[in-house]
Amino acid sequence: MKSIGVCLLLTVLAVTGWAQTNQNQPPKSKHGSISGIVLDGANKAPIVGASVLIQDTNTGAATDPEGRFTIDKLAVGNYILRISSVAHEPKMVTDVIVRSSRITNLEVELKPIAIATADIKVTAGYFVEDDDQPTSSTTFSAEEVRRAPGSAGDVSRVMHVLPSVARVTDEFNSLAVRGGNPFETGFYLDGVEIPNINHYPLMGTSGGPMGLINTDLIRNVTFSAGGFGASFGDKLSSVLQLEYREGNRKEFDAQLDMSLIGFGAVAEGPLPSKKGSWVVGARKSYLDLLAEMIDMDVAPRMDDIQGKIVYDLSKRSQLSLIGVFGADYVDYPKSQALTDGGTDYGLTEGREYALGASWRWLYSERGVSTTILSMQGVKYHGVYRETNTERLLIDNNSLEQAFQLRNLTEYSLSDRHQVSFGFDAKQVVNDYNHFSAEFTNSAGQLVPERLIDDKYEFAKFGFFANHTAYLTGRLTTTYGIRLESFEPTDELHVAPRFSLSYQLAKRTKLTGAAGLYYQSVPALFTATRSTEAHLKDPRATHFVLGVEQLLRDDTRLTVEGYYKKYEDFPLDPEQPELFILDETTNQTSVLRYDSLLSEGEAESYGVEFTLQKKLVQGIYGIVSGSLSKSRYKDFNGDWRNRLFDNRYIMTIEGGYKPNQSWEFSSRWIIAGGTPYTPIDVALSDSLGWAAYDITKANELRNPAYHSLNIRADRRFHYRGANLIVFLSVWNVYDRKNVAARYWDAEKREVAERYQWRMVPILGLEYEF
Repeated sequence: MKSIGVCLLLTVLAVTGWAQTNQNQPPKSKHGSISGIVLDGANKAPIVGASVLIQDTNTGAATDPEGRFTIDKLAVGNYILRISSVAHEPKMVTDVIVRSSRITNLEVELKPIAIATADIKVTAGYFVEDDDQPTSSTTFSAEEVRRAPGSAGDVSRVMHVLPSVARVTDEFNSLAVRGGNPFETGFYLDGVEIPNINHYPLMGTSGGPMGLINTDLIRNVTFSAGGFGASFGDKLSSVLQLEYREGNRKEFDAQLDMSLIGFGAVAEGPLPSKKGSWVVGARKSYLDLLAEMIDMDVAPRMDDIQGKIVYDLSKRSQLSLIGVFGADYVDYPKSQALTDGGTDYGLTEGREYALGASWRWLYSERGVSTTILSMQGVKYHGVYRETNTERLLIDNNSLEQAFQLRNLTEYSLSDRHQVSFGFDAKQVVNDYNHFSAEFTNSAGQLVPERLIDDKYEFAKFGFFANHTAYLTGRLTTTYGIRLESFEPTDELHVAPRFSLSYQLAKRTKLTGAAGLYYQSVPALFTATRSTEAHLKDPRATHFVLGVEQLLRDDTRLTVEGYYKKYEDFPLDPEQPELFILDETTNQTSVLRYDSLLSEGEAESYGVEFTLQKKLVQGIYGIVSGSLSKSRYKDFNGDWRNRLFDNRYIMTIEGGYKPNQSWEFSSRWIIAGGTPYTPIDVALSDSLGWAAYDITKANELRNPAYHSLNIRADRRFHYRGANLIVFLSVWNVYDRKNVAARYWDAEKREVAERYQWRMVPILGLEYEF
């Protein structure tokens, strides 16, 4: 890794030197422009005559009949916009970056003013407010995602700044939320549900080592940690919503970049008809290209291409298409396995894709309907053999696919009442071809050889409705109901949801939410069971209560308490101490469970705080923390710690922009050690590999995790182009955070494997 850093450093020094030389030349132009559209947040209709002003200036524009605006001839730099309309709440938009000879495109939604009161004055807000999701929701802009230290452009890692996300390991970006399992988190890209947004996705869960979504294409990201509305189903804990931005509608633009994920390029421009735009991005990892140069035996490869097309069918109807494609490959050769003392060697290969078409129709002055047709899939391929005997251990050729139709219709009955309703229907088609040799598992039990060669098809249906009522100038409530059914259980689930927001004072708000949530058991468990009896669909009940205090217009403090009750989780009577879904989170192969029963219970509860300051006057940041507990009742009736139970987390992330050229930021995290099951020394010595004492499942804890990440960005603006150079260092003080314990067969003792040590990351973003 250090060799990679040296190579990248030489490249960065060469390019920055060239950029500085160009910057010293007389510039042709160091001006750019801001262009965009302002929409009604309730019905997505364009707002005519909205005022768009640059803060503390008289420079601005008004939106035209299509809701669009342009502000030309702006000096390069960072701007704050104040956007207002007579019938809407004003909004402040930060981090609007103007670049040399470029158009910065924005899409802004304004919230309608429901009821005006004399004692509660509506002021321009820096924070996104969602009446359907008043609790446990945070939105990040594209610039906040791009510059986040310790993320390397991985959206999931950006979310680790939030107090609700467990700190488990650097090696995976899994979102384990409020004590739940990563498989409980749902992902949506422009309304298209994607089962996993990572390269090298893990079967049966939602995590991975590195993100698939290209952050250069993102408009914003919204994360809901609990109590989310009825429009989302089949998830027990949380929802991550991502939105791609539109391409440039006026001119062709391009960008080249280099970072931890590899080399990348982005191109965008208007459609020939001038009624829309397109944007496409592609990335290719370079570790495999540098492998021979730096004598690297194992070089993972990650490539992807993704994009979006938007076409205006009419003034009231719009069609958009998105596509995401990823490819992964890593070969762990026998020679390296022998050197490392590994017990197996082989290769892992995968493909990921998602395609979606979205039709948005403003069918009246008060209503909008969005219909989405999509398909997603993940192809898994892996072959592994025993190092000493070359015996085949695993041969996996499996494909998981889904085809989905979704609709969301929103309608404003009046200024006081809004409704939304819709449905989602999904057909899942999984084709498993997985061979696993006979082996002795971690508990010392003999597991016979098994071949899974079958196709599993099943359907999922959901119908939902919401009613938001602005009862007074202070109180807003949302009632929701969701009806859903998942094969093969075919049970009809009735899942009510409720949320409220009460303005206690001008800057103080009380929020609350409660709801019932269901999720089907991962299809992998159905495929590996030999019995015909169906498992129940696990369910969770959420209760959330919070208070928001606006300390300043740009600074908000949120404190929330929550309680989650889980029921009907699968347990294995043959391994009664284990909580099966948690134990399989980081597994890379299919495990066998023949006798699972839906008798598992769990609960998690805690209190969280988030202090967030938006970028105004050069300083921004988030300070967050949580105290929590997550546990489950095993098959014997004993309560045990869940795998993602940190007990406490604290994060400090922030940055400083002394001028328009430089930016410095850092993130420091400390979290309580996660539970683990001790290795049975005597049994491991007899087997020759790690065997665990599951009678003591999750009774011990790892040492506390803590790490400091720092980052520095330098912007260059010169003749018709722009360059960003950044240096980021993960784990600056080289903390040895424990990842896992393993059995050292040579020394015949338990040894520790550590998470990522100090890692330098250098990157470039060149726009032309």
